[in-house]
Amino acid sequence: MKSSIFRALLTLTATGAIVAGCGDMPTSATSPSGRAPVLSTSSTPLSVFATCGPNYQSPQVCVAEASGGSGTGYTFTWDTGYKVSTQGATSQAKVNCPENASYIYEFVSVTDSNGASAQTQAQLWCSGW
Repeated sequence: MKSSIFRALLTLTATGAIVAGCGDMPTSATSPSGRAPVLSTSSTPLSVFATCGPNYQSPQVCVAEASGGSGTGYTFTWDTGYKVSTQGATSQAKVNCPENASYIYEFVSVTDSNGASAQTQAQLWCSGW
């Protein structure tokens, strides 16, 4: 019984859990490296929103705005449009409507500097009928 409690306390200590003192056991845990455990901080999930317009024109300007994520910047990738500019969390692209198309969807993805990614689509109205 005593050895199973001791093994459980050692396991808790090795995994960085905080343990209450038991006899001559320490009152706080350290990692196997001897450093105190560092709790991870979560960031806001990365997301992207996109719109295109004005309607019924070709090419149309599409705008994507990223938010959340972590790191120091964003990289935008447009499906068919060619990127006009990227400034901070906003990217603009021009998208051509195919001939005889009434509408299409333009897809855009964003990646933050730590590798997280998000995708969305925006609808382009290419024809008034």
